[in-house]
Amino acid sequence: MTPAGWYQDPLETAELRWFDGAAWTEHVATGGRSYTAAVTGA
Repeated sequence: MTPAGWYQDPLETAELRWFDGAAWTEHVATGGRSYTAAVTGA
């Protein structure tokens, strides 16, 4: 099982996307700034 944490965004919306240990979330980060983005197509 993959632990929760910031990983390269598989949707390529941002640099990083938060994985909660079970699924990708809407929380993303680019250039040290975090924001939310839809999780469509994951």
